[in-house]
Amino acid sequence: EDEDEEDENNTNTLSAEQPSWWYKDPTGQEQGPFEQHQMRQWFEGGYFPQNLPIRCNQDTPFVELKHWFLQGMTAFLSEIPLKWPQTQEDVLTSYTYTQPAPAPAPAH
Repeated sequence: EDEDEEDENNTNTLSAEQPSWWYKDPTGQEQGPFEQHQMRQWFEGGYFPQNLPIRCNQDTPFVELKHWFLQGMTAFLSEIPLKWPQTQEDVLTSYTYTQPAPAPAPAH
């Protein structure tokens, strides 16, 4: 029981506002936990592919990074980016923003 109490008191290095993050590398190995700013640096450096499985809680399943953004969640960033750093592709693909086409004018 004493060991469990020590573990609970040992969380002061990670504040509640800065969750820890985990990801799965290309071999399927789980990596982490990492702090938010470290994940952000790697993302901005172009190291994270769109299909990178990430999570911010060890009790939740991994979700591909692109799905976080498509669901309107910023993940470890302060806002959803416009482009993927490594490919310069739009993060939110065109179907996300597609306006309904105007109805054709009736022919007279």
